[in-house]
Amino acid sequence: MKIAMPTDDRKTLAAHFGRAAEFAVYETADGDATLLEFRPNFHVHHAGGHGQGAGGGQGAGGGGGGRGSGFEEGLAGVDVLICQGMGRRAEEVCASMGIRVVYTREVMLDDVASRFARGELAEGDPSCERGEGHGA
Repeated sequence: MKIAMPTDDRKTLAAHFGRAAEFAVYETADGDATLLEFRPNFHVHHAGGHGQGAGGGQGAGGGGGGRGSGFEEGLAGVDVLICQGMGRRAEEVCASMGIRVVYTREVMLDDVASRFARGELAEGDPSCERGEGHGA
């Protein structure tokens, strides 16, 4: 199973899913997790940041092209996305891609991936991340 996590520093989970520089992608199997690659978050690279409408054909709020996120390419082929929280539009895009979203308050990428692979990850409540203005 492939899992992805948003990151800005390649060590910890990014606090803002939509603003993360890239995604760390891991393969999990038999209780182990192996880092495969880092993929760019095109929502940030093309739209100029969370909720901005510059470049990449993105409309206001990072929307454009109907689905409205820009992060789909970075999550292609991923089964699970682990993050601290995200907006409803991003959740909807993940659901449409068949990606299960898992929320946690843990932050160290390797630890999160290993704990998830072993079924030991403490899942968190994303409700505080769902306020107005958190579209992706």
